[in-house]
Amino acid sequence: ANHEDETSGKFWQNRYRAVRLIDEEAILACAAYVDLNPIRAGIAQTIEDSRFTSAQLRLHELTAAANGEVESPVSETAPQTLKPAEVTPKAPLDRFLSPIEIDELNDPLGPRASVTSPRCSDKGFLAMPTAAYLELLDWTARQMVAGKRGATPEDAPALLERLKIKPTVWYELVTQFGKLFSVVAGQPHRVDDFRGRLRKKRFYVRQAARELLGT
Repeated sequence: ANHEDETSGKFWQNRYRAVRLIDEEAILACAAYVDLNPIRAGIAQTIEDSRFTSAQLRLHELTAAANGEVESPVSETAPQTLKPAEVTPKAPLDRFLSPIEIDELNDPLGPRASVTSPRCSDKGFLAMPTAAYLELLDWTARQMVAGKRGATPEDAPALLERLKIKPTVWYELVTQFGKLFSVVAGQPHRVDDFRGRLRKKRFYVRQAARELLGT
């Protein structure tokens, strides 16, 4: 790769970095930041057009389930007439993705390795159903329009009210996530209380993040 690009150094240098997500707000903002990459980059206009994103796959499966789509277990080129019992559901395109929803009150703590499906884990990561997450993505994407920076709808989504995040702040979190957080992401007061495993020192919180989140 270095030879082709006429460069040197590590393969991921200046591109890869890991940010630790320590609260629900950070997890949600990071997930939306990644799923909205194509729209933010101007190569897609809607979630359903955002190729190679988990959001597109999840939306496709929600739509397919709502429409009751099924497929034949045999080749489509074979001129056969199937009985109802021989028609089987399509294999979900998002079957390798972890589920979104997690039941914070009833789900057991710790990892939940998947033993029957192509995905690694059966554990969700957000306290909301897939449909609610996709609705929030759609609302956020509608704000990312030239000349409408910071624009908000008349009624903020219930999710943002639950997390006590203003719509304008949410927009900034999603669109500027990479600039706001470097090593640890979360509410500044939680980052201040968080400590690394090895050095046990406080993590730096950028001033822009403190100002945006009001701490």
